[in-house]
Amino acid sequence: MCGVVGIVTSVGGRVSVGGDVLGAACDVLAHRGPDGAGVWREGHVALGHRRLAVVDLSDAGAQPMVLRGGGADGLARLVIAYNGEVYNDAELRAQLQACMESAGERFVSGCDTETLGRAVLAWGADAAARVRGMYAFAAYDPVREVLTLARDPVGIKPLYWARWRVAGRDEVAFASEVGALVSLMSAATGSSPRPDLVTVSSYLTTIRTTLGDRTLFKDVRAVEPGQWIEIDLRAERLPARVVNYWKGRAADGPRAAGDAAASVRSCCSRCGRTSRRHLWRSGSAVFWPTPAPAVPCVADRAHPGRGRRL
Repeated sequence: MCGVVGIVTSVGGRVSVGGDVLGAACDVLAHRGPDGAGVWREGHVALGHRRLAVVDLSDAGAQPMVLRGGGADGLARLVIAYNGEVYNDAELRAQLQACMESAGERFVSGCDTETLGRAVLAWGADAAARVRGMYAFAAYDPVREVLTLARDPVGIKPLYWARWRVAGRDEVAFASEVGALVSLMSAATGSSPRPDLVTVSSYLTTIRTTLGDRTLFKDVRAVEPGQWIEIDLRAERLPARVVNYWKGRAADGPRAAGDAAASVRSCCSRCGRTSRRHLWRSGSAVFWPTPAPAVPCVADRAHPGRGRRL
């Protein structure tokens, strides 16, 4: 896993926290990314990242990653900070290659961060329907002056956000963990978020989880699973356009046991083929009784010899 953190305000302003504060917020996420740390700042936008290197271990995969255009000026087209893994990276790269070449652009790393960023540039919110994987990311588009926050369909990777007003100017901050967000909020506003007592009570006494975009704090919201949020930085109050791009599809009706088993087997096989392309050995912890034994089984069939029974 990696860690994402950042803060933005409207065009023409400057975020209220300095690089030292953003660096400290990154350090709160150090356990998520021991392999590197980076900060990118430009007036009204500041992004930070802690890296756990998995796919491309070179410095070419460092984040926040700046994707540039193919012209002689090489202007930044997107800045992205990302946590996760794109399983269909190879397929997406093949689809993106043609349109990138026609614009004089090319991939400069083997990292799926670059693939995801190029997909966002090429397809916008429609990229979410094409990506297979687990992810949460923040992407700043300096041409459109839009910040995008997005999360994978089932919410494997976390992402939280909050907004406040400082010195007559709105700010939006975000992070992979609430602790890093609280660090930014405390530095910017001089106060900490208020507890959401209803959610705290429900969490401690009954459901042991939070629902929707609510967290244990009134001032902090979760980006929900399958959600794509675009924040307009040209507008003073930073309005957010929220798109719920994925919803689970209900079954068409009862199915024969054999047909259902074949469907599950086909789905597991596709996942096994695409989810083990990185450079590291994988492990599966199986808890009985669950369908979990299917996971190492299909992965071993898709990639024979790469697994080892302990």
